[in-house]
Amino acid sequence: MSFTQLKGFDSLGQYSYDEILTQNLIMFFDWGFINKGGYVNVNIPSSGAYGGDFSRLRPVQDPRYSNGQVWESIRANWLWESGLEYESPINISGVFVNSTFVPQSGGTFYIDYPNGRIIFNSAISQNSTVKVEHSRKWISVIPSQNVPWLKQVEMRSHRVDDSNFLIGSGDFALLRDNKLQLPVVAIETAGATYQGYMIGGSQYCYTRVKFYVIGEDKSTVDRLTHIISSQNDKSIFLFDSNSLATNNRFPLDYRGSRASGCLSYPQLVEYSGHGGYRLTDGLLGGKISFSDAQSQPVQELTTNIYQRVVTITTEGILTKI
Repeated sequence: MSFTQLKGFDSLGQYSYDEILTQNLIMFFDWGFINKGGYVNVNIPSSGAYGGDFSRLRPVQDPRYSNGQVWESIRANWLWESGLEYESPINISGVFVNSTFVPQSGGTFYIDYPNGRIIFNSAISQNSTVKVEHSRKWISVIPSQNVPWLKQVEMRSHRVDDSNFLIGSGDFALLRDNKLQLPVVAIETAGATYQGYMIGGSQYCYTRVKFYVIGEDKSTVDRLTHIISSQNDKSIFLFDSNSLATNNRFPLDYRGSRASGCLSYPQLVEYSGHGGYRLTDGLLGGKISFSDAQSQPVQELTTNIYQRVVTITTEGILTKI
């Protein structure tokens, strides 16, 4: 051990353990929800409970693009993963523009999965009718900094019959980057304690993690709170975010599109010999465990917006010294 160097990392450009932990928890719970059926297949047409069509997209006036380039669905967070055990999600193969099918393989547009958008290379008429068959996730799992109370919570985002959706007024006037669709689970690391594991070597790291469960109805919030709390005593493997960055293997690229050969969570946490990126440098066994799960009573933040907070301790043995 050097007496002149900081320990626990190789360079300031690396992801920290907290960052790696947060990224892994987001992908673990996101995968866990969709793998148990937490998504909806949107076919053409796909009517809402009160009418409208979930498959229809609307043109968005986004200052980063020309008018007619960006088309979005009423709900964001399209599903991109494959290999689910529960049913079969829709793999987007193309879009319909005025009833004419435009295949994705033609390279005339790309898909922004997190924002639920199709972005054309060149603008098309804003009077066009654009539809796409896709699967959308029911729950958004995000880092807590993406729930700034600078963003506007978008109510009624399931009401595709609302005429304001197509004309982009009312709740639909804001850019998707500035809106938060419910239900959501926001994850935050909230401090850690360390204890020696062996003299002069590894140490236990106990990290408290908060899960903010927010929804428009109490029953959904209660259900998600129970699911998260039930992970008490479970162990999971972590993938190495630094290795993903070095090898340019994050599943989605900077546009929110699938990267070439994108891997879902179970594939990411496989050993490298099986094509995965399990964390083997700095964390004993690449594994953490959950304990001491606690949930708070429901709070009504505003009218029809409910929140519960679950706190869980994660335990890992850090070996980088």
